[in-house]
Amino acid sequence: MSIITWAFRTMIVPAEEVELARALAAAITGDAGSGMWATALSVSGEMPASHYISSGMIDAEFAALL
Repeated sequence: MSIITWAFRTMIVPAEEVELARALAAAITGDAGSGMWATALSVSGEMPASHYISSGMIDAEFAALL
């Protein structure tokens, strides 16, 4: 039985790299990585987004890769 150690992380990626970040997270973690970087950010609060944010608890091994 393995014990998962959790780490809190807030990760912000540029909009032009969000699809790559999502694909890498899904490739590394499977279903656990789906849904990351879903919140759009911009100076005005309107689209288009300049960045995307993901925040919460993730596996510490995944956190170390990031």
